[in-house]
Amino acid sequence: MARKITFLFSILFLGAFYSFGQVGRATIFVRDAVSKKGIPGAGLFLVKEATDFRENTDSLGRAAFQGLPPGRYIAHASSLNYDKGTQEVLIIAGKTTTIVFDLQEVAIELEAVKIESRPTNISDPSAISLPIEKVMRMPANFFDPVRMLASYPGVVTANDQANNIIVKGNSPTGLLWRLNGMDIVNPNHLANAGTFNDKPAANGGGVNILSAQMLDRTDFYSGNMPARYGNVSAAALDMTLRNGNTTRHEFTAQASLIGLDFAAEGPLGKKGRTTYLANARYSTVGLLSQMGVKFGGEAINFQDFSFNINTLIGQRGGSISFFGLGGYSTNKFYAKNESEWEVDKDRFTILYDNKTYAVGTRLDLPLKKAFTFSSGITFSSNDQDRTSQSIPTPTLPFQSSRYDSKRRLISGFASITGKWSPKVSAEFGAMVNYSKDSLDSYDLTPTTTTTAFAKGEYALFQPYGQLSFRTGRLSTTLGARYMYSTFKKSSFDPRVNIQYQLTSTSNLYVTGGQLSQMLPAGIYLPSGYRDFLRKKFVEIGHMIQFEKWKFNTSVYYHYYNDVPVAIAENFSVLNYIEGAVTNNLQAIGTGTNKGVALQAERSFVDGYYILAGASVYRSVYTGTDKIERPTKFDGRYSLMVTGGREWTKQLDGHNSSFGIHGRMMYLGGLRDTPIDENMSRTTGVTTYSSDTYSIILKDYMRFDLRLSWRKDKVKYTRTIALDVQNFAGIKNQAYKYYDAFQGKVVMQYQVGFIPVLVYRIDF
Repeated sequence: MARKITFLFSILFLGAFYSFGQVGRATIFVRDAVSKKGIPGAGLFLVKEATDFRENTDSLGRAAFQGLPPGRYIAHASSLNYDKGTQEVLIIAGKTTTIVFDLQEVAIELEAVKIESRPTNISDPSAISLPIEKVMRMPANFFDPVRMLASYPGVVTANDQANNIIVKGNSPTGLLWRLNGMDIVNPNHLANAGTFNDKPAANGGGVNILSAQMLDRTDFYSGNMPARYGNVSAAALDMTLRNGNTTRHEFTAQASLIGLDFAAEGPLGKKGRTTYLANARYSTVGLLSQMGVKFGGEAINFQDFSFNINTLIGQRGGSISFFGLGGYSTNKFYAKNESEWEVDKDRFTILYDNKTYAVGTRLDLPLKKAFTFSSGITFSSNDQDRTSQSIPTPTLPFQSSRYDSKRRLISGFASITGKWSPKVSAEFGAMVNYSKDSLDSYDLTPTTTTTAFAKGEYALFQPYGQLSFRTGRLSTTLGARYMYSTFKKSSFDPRVNIQYQLTSTSNLYVTGGQLSQMLPAGIYLPSGYRDFLRKKFVEIGHMIQFEKWKFNTSVYYHYYNDVPVAIAENFSVLNYIEGAVTNNLQAIGTGTNKGVALQAERSFVDGYYILAGASVYRSVYTGTDKIERPTKFDGRYSLMVTGGREWTKQLDGHNSSFGIHGRMMYLGGLRDTPIDENMSRTTGVTTYSSDTYSIILKDYMRFDLRLSWRKDKVKYTRTIALDVQNFAGIKNQAYKYYDAFQGKVVMQYQVGFIPVLVYRIDF
């Protein structure tokens, strides 16, 4: 595998010498937000300080800008009877920037409502759209859009080592992953990173398999949930791959302390109707370990490859794409000599590996009038194997465990999206998922032996539909999704979203409904529980949008009913992250999340930007004893402030930019369960008391910093950056455990300080 990837790197790098560059290029697509058809004749202009560049789109809604001076721009798109659109854009030498605008058509009435600019191509105020440019500049996200979401209110990081996120008090397990509109398995390396017992988490991992430079954008829904999304209880994360350049071959090479990253894109054929985009990474954190970053003495490696081939079909802008990703990651720790033991882990050999891949195709075919037919299918797979065994001694207990899971998922869909008029639009479709899972798990301790060996498969049928109505200041969307599994369980999930334009700069929105999700394989296979987890939700929000600033305030309430719970340790699936659940579950529990979230964001204009958010929330559950307790994820409050400043000067006739970006995170401590130290000393393993999640860990604080220097030449751009997570070295608590070697309860801390030096060249 390593030889194949090394060979691929060589091909990409050598191919770069055949590229020819010009200063600053951009390709812009302007589409109808509902039908996704190109809007011909749309006006486009890019503004940089006092200079602007203008173009109009062709018959397919496309426009090309050539010879742009490198730098940061604000892109504007407008067309008669459509909302205006704005986006932040970075233009660099040697690379073509691709921008997509999805504009919402408005009805023209006698008392016309003023047409306003929207900051993203998502018209829902409660949603977040992350373009690649924003992901690449934010500090300490390691080019992973999921890590960047922790800068927004209501989103809390679960630990420093992984991108597991807690959304509005919900477990990370409730996150839905999508790629090009279809469900896929957990697309992350090192799913065991940062977990308590080092077993793979059901969701999240050390880093996303998809490099950010493969993505057009990542759409994140945590409030309103359109009917096209199902099998989710917390939030939906929809990643869309971008298409390659249609006219020229372009390349990116990046080297950092966590490895190598190469990308290539361009046309296949002379007409440019078929394009390719490919990315390969080979990474190791060995260099960081030598610099003193503590990963517990583990050897951590990952490598991946992803691609997207897109072909235009017909004369109306239809397309068909073939895409895929594949990743392999390992985490190895070998037992030390007995004379070197300092903590209990030193006497264990722990081996983990993860293989994940996905391949798929998608068709988008414009129909007559303003409708589009879309369909696609993906096959994704995830295999994880983790073994652990201690060296036996006369005084310390022998322990051994294994967690071997395999998941196969086929996801296919077909839909028709469009509108009969500017006032009435619709989307109808159906998705079918087929899952085949297996789990082979055991835990051997001095007092217990727990085993779980199970296989299961099921199909999930999900027809859905929604209608949207726009009349003057009022916009209403009514939707529903029906879910039926071959376990003979079903759920009907209605949705409603209402937006009212109070003034020319502010909107009020109300959204609510029900979400349902099949439980992860680590629960449904060993426990035998086969029903859905259901949540009812309502959210009320107010958004104010000015030229440079956006403010959003929301209040939300979530209620889980018939939650699977167990008597043992007051267990509830609402607290689940990792491992195998072998308890006998009963659907008699409840759960409640409620909170307030505030957000303020300033666009990156005039050389600086700001993103600030705060939330106050509670997350509680009841078990078999009907006593209300805080969930594991009840952090109670969070505060995040992110900002950056960039200075640009002309040196030797070329742009040279220096940037400083910072982020502060202050989070309420998550919950932990007290350890019975006397019983743990008797058994030799961590033994908890019955007072579940009664401990509040200390508040979490972290400062991240990114320093960057970018210089644009005629044919290429080079960037040097230093990305530092927790540059103040603050020791944040993670959890407590009983250390048998030390004979006492020990606090485990987050990984903390991580410096990553990056050199990047685009040409």
